[in-house]
Amino acid sequence: MVRWAMGVLVVGLGMGALCVGQDGAVRGEGAATMAAELRVMVAVPEGGVWDDSRPIEVVLENVTGKPMELFQSWNSWGYSNVRLEWEAEGQRGTVKRVARAWSANFPSTTTVPAGGAMVREVTMGDNWTGWPALKSGMKLTVRAMYESNQKGGKGWLGEAESEAVTMEVGGAAKP
Repeated sequence: MVRWAMGVLVVGLGMGALCVGQDGAVRGEGAATMAAELRVMVAVPEGGVWDDSRPIEVVLENVTGKPMELFQSWNSWGYSNVRLEWEAEGQRGTVKRVARAWSANFPSTTTVPAGGAMVREVTMGDNWTGWPALKSGMKLTVRAMYESNQKGGKGWLGEAESEAVTMEVGGAAKP
């Protein structure tokens, strides 16, 4: 399901995301008559340069005409819903949350209003794994995936992915 647009520097936010909605229908670029429910985008860092002291921001936009419930990341329903597929220097991989045990857990959600958005942050630490070895000046292409398939509660169920975004890896952030 991963489609890579290699060799192309993406300078804007993707608008043609693939979406599989709660009803199971596939929506995306080729489905002009069907409205997507959730648009996933990778926010481009200012200047197109990202360093590992800052998170990569994944924007989840509700493109329906009604409020949408998205599972919160503190619980098992939302903890691993976001992942990044990356490509750098001829290598590919996946950044995802490290599996964990749950001592307190229930399916809480955040209401995203119609036309609104929520941001999830993917960091080098904070239980994320799968990053490539980063070097200053290298080009890193990332695509964000959002998948919610754990039933229970009132959260949105489905899959959506962003367009690929290429950024340059910079040095450590200046204080």
